[in-house]
Amino acid sequence: MRALNIAISILLMQTLSACRSSSTPCADRLCNTYDNISLDQSEVTGVAANSYSSGMHSMSLLSDVLSLTPTLTLVGTLAPPTVNGAKVQASDITVSGSKVYVAYNTAGNTQAGAIDVIDISNPLMVTMVSEALYPTTDIHKVYVDGNRLFAAGATSDNGGGGNVQRIQLDANGRLTSFVNSVFLRSASNASVPAYAGTSVISSGSYVYALSGDNGGLSILNESNLSEVSFTQLDDARDISFDSSKSSLYAVTGKTVSTNAGIKHFDLTGGALGSGNYTLANAQVNDGGKSTIVTGSSMQIATAGYGGARLICTASGTSLGLAANPTVSGLTAAEQVANAATYGGGYMFVANGEAGVSVYSINAPLIPSGCNLVSITFLGRFNLGTDASVNNLYYTNGHLVVATGEKGFKIIKVTTSILSGLLQAL
Repeated sequence: MRALNIAISILLMQTLSACRSSSTPCADRLCNTYDNISLDQSEVTGVAANSYSSGMHSMSLLSDVLSLTPTLTLVGTLAPPTVNGAKVQASDITVSGSKVYVAYNTAGNTQAGAIDVIDISNPLMVTMVSEALYPTTDIHKVYVDGNRLFAAGATSDNGGGGNVQRIQLDANGRLTSFVNSVFLRSASNASVPAYAGTSVISSGSYVYALSGDNGGLSILNESNLSEVSFTQLDDARDISFDSSKSSLYAVTGKTVSTNAGIKHFDLTGGALGSGNYTLANAQVNDGGKSTIVTGSSMQIATAGYGGARLICTASGTSLGLAANPTVSGLTAAEQVANAATYGGGYMFVANGEAGVSVYSINAPLIPSGCNLVSITFLGRFNLGTDASVNNLYYTNGHLVVATGEKGFKIIKVTTSILSGLLQAL
């Protein structure tokens, strides 16, 4: 595993002024707002209308009781930083405590990116507390483990290739200048870097990183990022632990010779016989991000053109498919399933320029594993012209979203009374 030095500029404790209304232009990157968001079904085909409210439900008690639809309020935005004279795009997002970490990259062959750290301890007045600018490096994925942030991406430095970084965080979760970075190897030649790092997670003494084209799963020592083992994986896109961090799930894209799917590994990189799943309807080079989120009994995996699937981890069976919307004026590639998250009884799917699709997920009154889980499509919302939803994360009643060239957005999700009761039962 070859170490490298990358160009980076880190800014600590940047607090930006904010405006209180989206109708008033913000002078800085950050703007705190309070704007209602409506769910819409009118332009979505292939989804039968249901009895639930398709818009903002009334504040009256009767309407709340009869609706599963949440109230959605945009409460903050952060525009992307400028790197090399151009705006980068928000590609990924993760949360640790009260801090949100946003990764940025650049579309096309140019490599430039950034990492923002945003404090959401007061969601109605968010602040940016730290940032790192990378004039020669894309940041595709970020993951926080304690006081360390890990970033997977690609750089043009030192000959170029896929890389992973470990950045020390201070006691307040801000970025520091203590950075270690290495190239990720390719599948064909251990001394040649892969094209790009696509995902990274960490636990204990080891880091688990994926590289996409001509790459695979690299297990690294946390202390110095030296390679422990490597497993080839075609078009590896995202990785997650199981709920106890005792095994790994990796989601892969479709290639000319392999189907898109979920691969299950032990913590040494050994393939496991259970928990493997084929993701149907994916396409070769579909451009989707493809992510996987794993809970105690279920996981959500996205597969670009193949939509988002809710899967039972015990049996590997599909509990439901969130098909991609078909929105007039958008191509199929502009509304693929990039990512998904779950919280408050809802599943949220990132559908690129089509915005976010919202589903209610309800379990039976008497727990029965994965049986009888019901999924109901409630509608979708977009986040403005040129906003392309790449990833999203639910935390403490809020949805934080990476929207490409429109940057970061935070949305308050107020659960309906009926949905809250169903989740409590």
